Amino acid sequence: MKITIANNGDKLNILQLYDNFMLGGAETHIVSLSKGLKDLGHNVVIASAMGTGIDLIRKANLTFVECPLNIIEEQISAIAKVVEIITNYKIDVIHTHPYNSQIVGVLAGRITKKPVITTIHGTYKTPVLYEPFKSQISSFIAISNEVVKYMNKEYKVENINCLPNSVLIPKVNLLQERKSKAEKIRIVYISRMDSDKFASVLFLLMAVPTLALTIKKGIEVTLVGDGDKFDFIKSYVGLLNKNMNKEIVKVIGGSTNVQEIMQESDVVIGVGRVILEGVSYKKSVICIGNNNYPGLIDALKLKGISEVNFTDRNTSTPLSIEKFIEDIKIVEKLMETNNNEMIEDNYQYLINSFSIERIAVEHQKVYISAISKSRNKPEIKLKKMDQDFNYSMDLKIKQLLINNSSRNDNNDYDESGYFMLISPFFDNPKDKWLEVIEYIFDLFEDHPKVSIIIRIQNKYNSFSMEIINILNKLIAIKNNKVPNIIINNDLYQNEDEATALLLLRVKGFVPTNNDSLDTMTLCKIVGVDIIDTPESMMNVNQMLAIKS
Repeated sequence: MKITIANNGDKLNILQLYDNFMLGGAETHIVSLSKGLKDLGHNVVIASAMGTGIDLIRKANLTFVECPLNIIEEQISAIAKVVEIITNYKIDVIHTHPYNSQIVGVLAGRITKKPVITTIHGTYKTPVLYEPFKSQISSFIAISNEVVKYMNKEYKVENINCLPNSVLIPKVNLLQERKSKAEKIRIVYISRMDSDKFASVLFLLMAVPTLALTIKKGIEVTLVGDGDKFDFIKSYVGLLNKNMNKEIVKVIGGSTNVQEIMQESDVVIGVGRVILEGVSYKKSVICIGNNNYPGLIDALKLKGISEVNFTDRNTSTPLSIEKFIEDIKIVEKLMETNNNEMIEDNYQYLINSFSIERIAVEHQKVYISAISKSRNKPEIKLKKMDQDFNYSMDLKIKQLLINNSSRNDNNDYDESGYFMLISPFFDNPKDKWLEVIEYIFDLFEDHPKVSIIIRIQNKYNSFSMEIINILNKLIAIKNNKVPNIIINNDLYQNEDEATALLLLRVKGFVPTNNDSLDTMTLCKIVGVDIIDTPESMMNVNQMLAIKS
């Protein structure tokens, strides 16, 4: 199935954000979706930290931009980087995925006034299910009905788009015909080798000795994946092969050549999108969970497990080596008789329900709707942070969001006047703080509604009197015709908290050095004016003249 967009006017620039691009189901889904969207005529940019899955992006000929989305300590830098990407690539819509990418994406979207979509990939907590992020999301996407119900029940999220995982259907000439005379049944198990998947791979390995004795053709088992249990599994496999006096099981670790490995197999085992990919290559597919055993997949069972993202969560049959061996014996018989009916039924159901072409079109609809609504909707104020929000965040951002609800709605001007903040690095000879203050004095003179807050951080407390003396001399030169001046000493207050509280008191921030990028990013989050050019300073002056 080939679908194209109607005209160039519908062409979108889409940004996908993900924390760290490793080899896994979510990463493969993002690449497949991006490829499907590109085939519809859209431009797609993927931003992430570098990981082992980057080759997936390159092979799909997609645009990749490195961004430290996996490092909490670099959250502010990541927001600035995403804002830069949005500007450079003229992004129309931001699509975020758990976890930190959701925080960064929402705040970057707020700064650039771009709609933010997010996908919830499972029944687990993510930042956007809590305020102040939840109300900033333009559209939620869930990968299964199970996730929709979870979001409805636990977090009161409504109007969710249920768009399941999907796969690119390989070209017909890539599909391998079943070889009934093959010497052995080739089994491939594909999964992350992590603690949360350990039970299923251990189950498979425990079944191998009996399986090897039962199957007349013989078996070859290949394990594909990486993770914190990889070394243990590799050692276990070494002992297993040694006890059987031959290499039946191979462990090849993480690989970007999963499709090629699938093509050479007869049976694909796993959960999640591994199930879909196995079906797309016309293989016999077996679903093995950590607790239960869905088993050999037919079209009816495929539909059933799609409700729980192709896992064992709606299956009551416990893991059973006997049932697993029975299923492999069924595969052996089907191979001997060249009976491909089950495989073809699965394949047709996949095309009709889970092809990336169809799901990409559905995502396109969500994007276009979000963009249209964002153009006609006023900016949503950041809500108070939920008390049970417990995700790691940069302390400056967290303090800013915690205290933001106390900020005055009118960010331009009110009866208390226009407060502008200066936060110099007094020990940096390149800092232009004195020149900036003199310019403000000359422009505003003794304007009754202008106040300058000069921040003195803890590390500069010993310079306080010297700084005040310098200011007094300048004030005398100007014959006291200067705006109100407020000296703000942090007084050993936590620096991150001090920064956040100050930004929530002011209407404008005037950078005096080239090291203020983090503060400028924080300003953009809460709508503080950045006054960094003579033109922007004149705009403030003109605004005050109009409001006075």
